[in-house]
Amino acid sequence: MKNGAKIGIGVMLAFMLICVVPTNTIAALSGSETHTFLSLSNIIVEATLYYSGSDGSGFDPSSEYLRETIDFLGNADGMVTASEVEDFEEYMEEMSAMEDCEYFMDGVRGEYTSISISIKNATGSTSNTDTITMDAQTEITFSSVDANLESHVFKEVGTENVYVYNETITVPEGYTIDTVTGINDKQISSDGRTVTGKTIANTDIEIKFIRSNGSPGFELILVVCAIALFLFWRQKRRN
Repeated sequence: MKNGAKIGIGVMLAFMLICVVPTNTIAALSGSETHTFLSLSNIIVEATLYYSGSDGSGFDPSSEYLRETIDFLGNADGMVTASEVEDFEEYMEEMSAMEDCEYFMDGVRGEYTSISISIKNATGSTSNTDTITMDAQTEITFSSVDANLESHVFKEVGTENVYVYNETITVPEGYTIDTVTGINDKQISSDGRTVTGKTIANTDIEIKFIRSNGSPGFELILVVCAIALFLFWRQKRRN
């Protein structure tokens, strides 16, 4: 990647970062995002974005604009090649890793563990307006999370988010969702661990989840108590 070509496109890159949700005011950009907790301190974030249409800018990205940007960082000949797409993917991963992550657990800011970006259907003429798909995946780690707490608060800061997209968040095993803000049309799964819905423009997402009463340890206590009561009742009948 040419260092000189990187100058002046930092603003344009903001709409593609995983932890800074793309800024958009037109219908050219849509997508979805899922958050899956592996544990209290680790979460996998997966996003799929669809770019389409003509014209656009760094704040109103279209597929034509994205192709022009990829080509600009390449040889600027009006054609996007597979190698230019690969270079752009690598560049986006590097830029994303340098950004401050906008996810928090109990007030602790997350840190990137890994970042992977894949762009599909971008090759060809820069004037092509066919849809481009961008898939992004990152693992985020939270340090100093107190596992002994009965409840936790997960927050995604999205004050620059001005478009609505589909959102899915699954909290760790052994916990259930208590309250949710920043998501419209929300639905919570039967096990209480997953919330789905749509983001609200310019609004942070915040989820409070609590330790489940139905955890394995609690269930075991109930079983032991039930057996003890049964044995006591049977002994009383014999007497």
